[in-house]
Order: sequence, then C-alpha cells, then structure tokens
Amino acid sequence: MRLRKIAIYLLPILWLTTLLTNSCTNYANKRSPRGDTHVSSSMTKTTVSSLTKVSHALHLSKVSSIKQSREIASWLEGKMETSIPSSKSQPKKVRITTCRISLDRSLDKNLDKNKTNIKDNSIFLYQEQAMVDKLSKPYRQRFLQISSYVLGNKSGNNSVNKVPTTFSVAFKPKNLQNWINFCNKKAEPKVVKYTQIGEKVCTVTLHPADETYIGKTPSKGCPAKVRGAVRITNSILLRRTGMETWDRGFNAEGKQVWGAKNKPYYFQKVI
Repeated sequence: MRLRKIAIYLLPILWLTTLLTNSCTNYANKRSPRGDTHVSSSMTKTTVSSLTKVSHALHLSKVSSIKQSREIASWLEGKMETSIPSSKSQPKKVRITTCRISLDRSLDKNLDKNKTNIKDNSIFLYQEQAMVDKLSKPYRQRFLQISSYVLGNKSGNNSVNKVPTTFSVAFKPKNLQNWINFCNKKAEPKVVKYTQIGEKVCTVTLHPADETYIGKTPSKGCPAKVRGAVRITNSILLRRTGMETWDRGFNAEGKQVWGAKNKPYYFQKVI
C-alpha cells in the first residue's frame, strides 16, 4: 500500500519530466537548423538531470513527512502520568491516555470530502486527560489529527530542502460522555466517522529538534471555557519516553488562573 501511494505521487513528476525533455529537444533542434545534435543532447541531459534531482528531493520530502507523522503519533500513544501540586499533603497524579483510531469518511453519506482538509498522511488519535483516581471522569477529551508536510515560503514556492512541519489539530467531540475510556474498548481497529470528531478547537505546531519535537500553540493561544479560562496556551517538548508541557489557562483579563508556573509538567510513559 505504501509503495502504491509513492508510485501515485511520482507519476505526475515523471510525466512532467518526459514532457519537458521532449519540449527542450524540439526547441534545441529548432535553434540548431544544421542539425547540431550536440546542443540538443546537452540541453536534454541538463534538463533531465535537474528534474531528476527535484523529483528525488520531493520524494524524500514526502517520505520524511510520513515518517515524522508516524513517529510523533507513536510517541503520543499509550499512557503518561505526572504529579501536580495539591492543597493536601500528597500531590495528585494526572494521566493522559492516547490511542490510534481509524477514520472512515465513507460512513458519512452527506460529507463533502473536498472540505475535510485531511492530508494524505494524516494520523488520527483519541486522547483524554483525567486524575488517576477519577479515570471515569476525564476533564479533557480530544481527537487529534497529526499531519506533516513542507511549508511553502511567502512567495508561494515550495522548498524541497525544508524539514517538514507537523500540525496536531485538536477536535472536541460533541457527546463527551460517549467517548469516556474509549481507548480501553476491545474493538480493533477503532473506527470513527469524520462527523463524530467534533469541532476544531486548537492547533499545536511541532518541529524536530535532535531526538525530540518542540511544539506550541498559536501566540494568542486557543479559545476555551475551562475552569475560569477563556483561552489556553501550551508549549511541549515531546520525547519517546514522555513529554514536558507548559499547559496554562488565562481569564478574560489575561490573568493566569491555572496551569504550569515555575516549571513544566513532566509526563512519563507508564505503558
């Protein structure tokens, strides 16, 4: 399946290479009425060489994007825990549970597939966050769409040498009660309709840095209605073994009402 996708991706490039090669050959022949095949051959070789390099770079960029999405998704999957300060003597433990889902758009008869904005390499996850002693009452439930691709510059031209950027788009499902402990269900694969993932609420942008990924929300944060906060911000450092988060909530006056202050939350993989 993976080879077929790559082949489909490369076919237009190969077709363009052939078209431009023929065009350059015809052009060179017209410019050389005495039949100077050296000029024609030289131009053709230069064109083919340049297009081959571009095609190879685009292919590597595509493969790198797919690899990056898969790595980030696999690092998020599973269970992570951290301890947070409490007014009581013992700190409370928080658990983040994440699992992969299979998004089946074919189940949605009235869905306009051209408006879903789903990239070819998108991976979908379900994630919930809860106190360890209250796992049946999560205080955050989200579907995540993980996509990686190379961004173009301001002039609209893509750079094939750029490192892919990953976007983790969070969706809040409507019927939260129906999804509690969804990752613990035995059904495999866990199939979800596109219309069930809910509305988009936030995006975290991630970039690779050594053996980690550094991510953050938009500078102004994301709108929210959580424990007195009207917007939230977050910065994360994702590793294979866990992640650090600076999850913060701010009220309408811009005052922080909850979240990390002097140090981040350190989540460690437990499963």
